[in-house]
Parts: sequence; structure tokens; C-alpha cells
Amino acid sequence: MAFDIFVGSFTRYIGGDWENLGQRAAREQGIPYKIIRDNETEEAPPPTEEIMATVAEWREALNLGLKEQLSTPLAWDESMEAPYVTDRPDWAGYASLLLWAAYEDSPKLKKPATLPEEWGEDPAYKIATGEESETKYPAVLMANLWLPGDFDFMFGIEDLGGNPRAVASTAALLEELLALNDRTWKATKKELADWKKKQPSEDASFEDNAKFGLAVMLAMVEEARKLNVPMMPDY
Repeated sequence: MAFDIFVGSFTRYIGGDWENLGQRAAREQGIPYKIIRDNETEEAPPPTEEIMATVAEWREALNLGLKEQLSTPLAWDESMEAPYVTDRPDWAGYASLLLWAAYEDSPKLKKPATLPEEWGEDPAYKIATGEESETKYPAVLMANLWLPGDFDFMFGIEDLGGNPRAVASTAALLEELLALNDRTWKATKKELADWKKKQPSEDASFEDNAKFGLAVMLAMVEEARKLNVPMMPDY
């Protein structure tokens, strides 16, 4: 199962008016491509106007519930015409990035040579995401939806499909990713661009996968900040 990052409006995402890297490549080569997602039905998406209205109502409820914590209300272009960007860190890149952050939190623990198959059971990851976590990287390790804004707290919600989401801001994610790089690799912009150019092989090291994951996630959150739109995983 592939793991993509989508940057754009919920209306475009739910309406299906976007392509991941696999879809784009298949279309350009004239090859059939079918996406199978967890808990996805075969039903056609609702009309665009209905999606936009639902998102507007959902966002208004968020603003109402968070009004004492937000300095400015959540706002972004929620139209089907809003620009989007997508990329694929894949599970190996994304999971390795999470573990890299977890091991930076627990420097006395020995890093694995390769990404563990059951990476969710990794000791550093369990410490960093546990109930008593004091991680420096909550937006990296715990969030699975990032909304435009500069708020520095996280909160839990149900998304438009009724799925639980841990939400952080794109500003917090960007700050944490930059801090993680600064505390570990200290990679330059050129080095990050080089890391992003080529997806590691299946037998790549844990560190090489983490570098790729960082490069992709940084590029995506920078786009999300520039476009002022949400950022979310797709798998």
C-alpha cells in the first residue's frame, strides 16, 4: 500500500479531482491504475457544492470550539480550483522519519540499521508517542492532519468522513522538521533537494529512508504554507 501526502483543499481531495504520483505516471503511460484505500466505498463523491458547504460548516465548528485558543480564525481556499501538490514519501520514508525523530528524543537508545517491520512497536517510538510523552516533535510524531495557521497546540477531531484525526498546524510541523534537521543532519537546502530526488531502494538503511522522508515532508509542508491549504496523508 502506497503512502502519499496531499496538500490542497478538502473539496478537491474528497471530490477526487487530483492525482497521486502513481496515477499521474500511469495516465502518462496509458496504463490502468486503481486505488484501494482503507474503508473506501465505490460510491461517487457528493457534488462539489455539497462538499464545500460541509467543509465550511465543519471549519466553522472548529473555529467556534477553538476561539479562545486561536489568535486568528482558521481560513483557507476550500474551492475545487484551489491548487494542490502531492508527493510520495511512501511508508518506509515516512515511518523512518517518525522513528528518526523518536530516537532524537531518546538519544541513549540505539538506532536500528534498517526500518523495523513492526516499527510501531519500536521502543523509542512507543516512548515518544506514549501517554507520558515529552517529545519535542508532537506535530511530526502524533499529528495526521495539518491545517493552515500558526497555532502551537494540537487537538483531536473527527474529519469529514468521521475518522479520528490528531491536528497540528502547518507552522508547527515546519518548525519541528527544521529543528530535527538542525539537531541531527544539519542538511543544506541543496542536500535536502538531492535527498528528495531519488527514492531509496527496498534494502536502503534506516537513515537513508529517514533522509528521504524528511526531504519530502519538508517540501510538502513548505508548499502547504505557501498555498495556505491543509496537508494530509493518503493511503
